Amino acid sequence: MSNQSLPTTSRLRIGDLEKFLGFKWERTISRAKDRQKYPVIKDLNDELKSVTEHYSTLTRAELLNCTEFVEKSNAIFDAIGPRLWPDEGRSDLVRSQWLATAAVDNLGGQYPEDLYFAHPDHNQR
Repeated sequence: MSNQSLPTTSRLRIGDLEKFLGFKWERTISRAKDRQKYPVIKDLNDELKSVTEHYSTLTRAELLNCTEFVEKSNAIFDAIGPRLWPDEGRSDLVRSQWLATAAVDNLGGQYPEDLYFAHPDHNQR
């Protein structure tokens, strides 16, 4: 979702990945108390739970080489991404309920700019 590099550890930590994508909760989405009140976050959490249960034993390298995982991830991204990172100006109030505003809080340097699904530089696979 950005042109930044992901952390290079052998196993990608979910909390770090979520910060990289702009999610502002202190804990991971699956542990955020208010996640159920946002349908898009509930949908994302349900999809991620399904994927992590199936692929949790693989390393990052194995995941990136697993065609089935990549296809499933892309399908989730395409279905939920436009709702998670809506267009600039269109839904700033809505997105601020689950995403940080980078100019105010860059999540410890992990979220240097606001991400928008429709922005070509932000929508990389």
